[in-house]
Parts: sequence; C-alpha cells; structure tokens
Amino acid sequence: MRETFTIKCEYCHGTGRDVRNLHAQDNPCPSPGCSAEKNGLHILPGKQDDYQTCKNCKGSGAKSVKAKKNQPSANLYQPCPDCNGTGIKLKVS
Repeated sequence: MRETFTIKCEYCHGTGRDVRNLHAQDNPCPSPGCSAEKNGLHILPGKQDDYQTCKNCKGSGAKSVKAKKNQPSANLYQPCPDCNGTGIKLKVS
C-alpha cells in the first residue's frame, strides 16, 4: 500500500469553505482535493519530508487574481495552480 499523509488546506485554512473571497464565503473550498470532502484537508502521496514550501504562493495556498469587469474591485483569490491550495510541493531532485 502506498504511503500517504494528511495536511490542512492552506487556501481555506482548514474550514472547507472559500473564506478568502468575501462574496463566496458560504461556497465550498475551490481547491482541488479539498472541496470533494468539504473537510479542509488534503491527502497527499508520500511523506511530508518529500515536500517543500511552494515558491509560487510562498506557502499560503492562494494566488491573487484581477477582478473582471463586472465584479467588485475587492481582492479575489484562487487556489495556487502549482500546489492546489496545499502550500507545499514535491521537492525537485
């Protein structure tokens, strides 16, 4: 059996909800792997020692995106595309 470990979703801070966007706080977390169970956790393969902090989001699990023309001008966020909201990535050898 393959080894796995569980980590809190950094994008939703373990709540399972989209807490980063004021207009969507009642929506499920959009981070892949977190929203399926709605529990604020990710199950990742391997050991935690195999991972490092994501350099793209600096471990926050989120990236800021520009508001579209018809959206409010408040900061909008989406899960980091490099780490899927976990804040960590596999170490590169």
